[in-house]
Amino acid sequence: MIDENIFESFNISPDDAFTIDEVARIALDVADANYLEIKYDKTKPNGQIRRDIDVTRFKKIIPDYNFISLRDGIKDCFNTIKN
Repeated sequence: MIDENIFESFNISPDDAFTIDEVARIALDVADANYLEIKYDKTKPNGQIRRDIDVTRFKKIIPDYNFISLRDGIKDCFNTIKN
């Protein structure tokens, strides 16, 4: 982006949308920790169920960008920490 003198702000994200529960379950699976239980405090508000973002500007700037999957990204992070 610096080489191309692009300094505007924009969202960078694939078109996938995940709930917090889905992200947590993917992380447990990647860490081979499916034996752990995810508990939610039902006395607390649910909060924002999802947040969709607009990535139109990013796709205009770099239309052929290839994202990695969330699972692979978590796996890379986990392996970096583990090693």
